[in-house]
Amino acid sequence: LHTAYRRQRQMCIRDSHRTPQSKMLLALSLGTAIGILPFTIYRALQQDWSVALLDLIVVVAMSIVFIYIYKTNNVKTASIVLILVALSGNVISFYMKGISQVNWIYPAMLSAYYVMSPNKGLLINFIMLTFYLPKLFQSLDTIHLSTFLVTIIITNVIAYVFASGLRKQEVMLKKLASEDYLTGTGNRRALSLSLIHI
Repeated sequence: LHTAYRRQRQMCIRDSHRTPQSKMLLALSLGTAIGILPFTIYRALQQDWSVALLDLIVVVAMSIVFIYIYKTNNVKTASIVLILVALSGNVISFYMKGISQVNWIYPAMLSAYYVMSPNKGLLINFIMLTFYLPKLFQSLDTIHLSTFLVTIIITNVIAYVFASGLRKQEVMLKKLASEDYLTGTGNRRALSLSLIHI
């Protein structure tokens, strides 16, 4: 009983020190794994083995990312792996299944802005879009291609602006929470955070 209490207390302490980015990565990795799992099962039942295997790889990779973040709280490595798995799985699925998979680009692109800095998210999304464009030019007529490109641009602009504002607010709040307003020096919270990282 005492060991269980100690383990529960350690988990509460670990969870209270999670950064917003860590919480976001936990939600994205778990949500992606749970969201794609039914498609994996459906495709296996339909004997679409190649796409079912791809979906299973994404589910397992996202589950590993979730466990890694939960145990280590290392968001830098996990964010890179999460984005690479999400974007590569997205592009591969698009080339395997065709135009029916194009809608998966939107959640993948939005995730990039919340997992990375807005500028890196924009760059990653631009790179991903370059993989999509050759097949889109072949598959869509002019009006549908234009509609797709305009919605992608609007989605990226909105996500970029929102993510940039969120990052600025986070920096400002951290500064306000760790500095004395009158003197500009570190306060007790700044000292506590410094001691935790040592």
